[in-house]
Amino acid sequence: MNIRDIASAAHVSVATVSKVINHKDSEISNETRQRVLSVIKEYQYTPYANIQASFQTFHRQTIAFLTEKNSAVSKYVFDIEKNVSKAGYSLIVCTIDTPASDSIRKHMKLLDARKAGGILLGLSDSGLIEEAAALNYSHIPMISVSSSISNVCSTFLLDYKAVSAKAVEELIRLGHKSIGCIVDPGDSDRADACIAGYQNALSSLSPYSAGHHILTQTRTHGEIEQGVQTMLQEKVTAIFCQTVQLAYITYEILKEKGYYIPNNISVICGETSPFANYLMPALTSCSFSHQNIISDAADALIRTIEKHNVSKTSTIQLHPVIHGGESIAPPPSAGKQILVIGNCNTDINIRVSQLPKEGDLLFASGLSMIPGGKAVTQAISAGKLGGTVYILGCVGNDSEASVIINSLKDAYVHTEGLSVLSSAATGKAFIMIPENGNSSIVTYPGTNAQYSISHIRPYRHLFQTSDYCLVSTELSEELIDYIIKECYRNNVKTFVKPIFRLSEELLPKISFMIPNSRELDNLVPGEDSYEEKAEYLYHKGCSNVIVTLGSKGSYLRNKNYSIHIPAVKFNTVDSNGAANCFISALAVALSQNHPLLYSICFATYAAGISTTQQGVMTSLPDRQQLEGYADDIQDFYNSLVSQQS
Repeated sequence: MNIRDIASAAHVSVATVSKVINHKDSEISNETRQRVLSVIKEYQYTPYANIQASFQTFHRQTIAFLTEKNSAVSKYVFDIEKNVSKAGYSLIVCTIDTPASDSIRKHMKLLDARKAGGILLGLSDSGLIEEAAALNYSHIPMISVSSSISNVCSTFLLDYKAVSAKAVEELIRLGHKSIGCIVDPGDSDRADACIAGYQNALSSLSPYSAGHHILTQTRTHGEIEQGVQTMLQEKVTAIFCQTVQLAYITYEILKEKGYYIPNNISVICGETSPFANYLMPALTSCSFSHQNIISDAADALIRTIEKHNVSKTSTIQLHPVIHGGESIAPPPSAGKQILVIGNCNTDINIRVSQLPKEGDLLFASGLSMIPGGKAVTQAISAGKLGGTVYILGCVGNDSEASVIINSLKDAYVHTEGLSVLSSAATGKAFIMIPENGNSSIVTYPGTNAQYSISHIRPYRHLFQTSDYCLVSTELSEELIDYIIKECYRNNVKTFVKPIFRLSEELLPKISFMIPNSRELDNLVPGEDSYEEKAEYLYHKGCSNVIVTLGSKGSYLRNKNYSIHIPAVKFNTVDSNGAANCFISALAVALSQNHPLLYSICFATYAAGISTTQQGVMTSLPDRQQLEGYADDIQDFYNSLVSQQS
């Protein structure tokens, strides 16, 4: 028989039984009081016979710490012991076991019998705290760390409503307006508090639509994944997770879907854990410092014991703080998505002393297999530079496809638009690289040859949500025609690096025509200069013509500019892939709302950096590398602007 059983038998609340037992029943009717006392007597409730209290009889040199297994505060036992030892007290640790009520009653009987000097309640369940307080018949001084209830001297109140509110306010301060919330339904009180704080913080925004972004059904990984997918479709730019565990699962899901934290989406957590520092990137949290709280609570309990003041009660409101981490950042520019469409290959690099002649038998000095193809290269390059990137293409159902997909995901590229075909192997490019560097390439199209409009149609929604599209002209003419026209219909700006002559019908629908000098000659045959040929394409309808000139830089012709942009001097080792890096960097800079001329400067530096290392994929720079040149890029841009004024 416990206090809950007494309350049930007497048809009253646990609080009422507690007040009767502790002689704090002045507001209770005599009828109710007698009914409670009769039940207690009838069932011979043991503590009733032992109701006796005298503060002066406490064994003042002992403090008890009641906590639940694996609770947030249980790990700080050593800190509590250190604090109480300094004051000349010893510590008894009482761990609440299953069933909790029986465990509470057992421990409280023990503490009543031994007349402990004080009790520190490190319990998260308010019902357990209330029951422990009600069973305190010897009136031992109590301090609670969690819930505010009667019959304790002080409460260090952990306000989880304030946790989520502060976390969301921090996200709003960074510029986020569409924020998701994931809570644990297994801890309903805390979950409700987190939702309330989340909603209060978002109420300052207009329009307010927070209700659409709350996920409470989080029993399984699949439920969380489904909820996160819905949030992403609604273009949420940040997510608040109640627990570290939920944050960890959210990390996994976002990475699987090609999202880069925090470049594409921010994540913040409502509790701290050493594990959070091992996540990549380190998890930012908003929470209380349980270590400091426990220490302060132990000190407050000792002061209460020594002042012989057990009647005074107080609530100490604790305020959460933002703890370091790298998982939150300003939101990406709304809707600035980059769509990349084209061939997906595996590049098999074969290093030889010289290119073979008919009948030759050569031994390779090196062999490597890396992801390749213009679409894959451009997508990975844009992803590494911080762009929100989606890719459309096709691969085979083989190990080479896994290499490609994993490499794309590592660059946080969205890969759900890749079609996996069993009818052929993933495309391959066999690249023989002799010592003199003049390579020879043999291409096996594989699944790329089977890629058709039917594979694109299921992903037409990406044309509606993207602002830029990088189109590989290695595709069939029919497919290129479809892609450019679909982009034009949806106001998506296209980037085209042509390897063959395009129909004049398509030219007005192309936003950025980006040929090198050889490709420009194919587009516009003749002896005219590259400036004159760029002029011709511009007048045929291409909004922007950018001719890449290798070590000589680039040339831009549009309605505002007819300007030569010089190259930036780098120690060139391998220029392969520099053009694709240039195009990707240009798209990323534009997607982040930079002016075109600045974006070309940014792309020039990105391409230059890519030439300083051997290999295409290994040389692609990331955002951090470009940020190291931020001042140089700005000076480069300023100099070009001043030349035009």
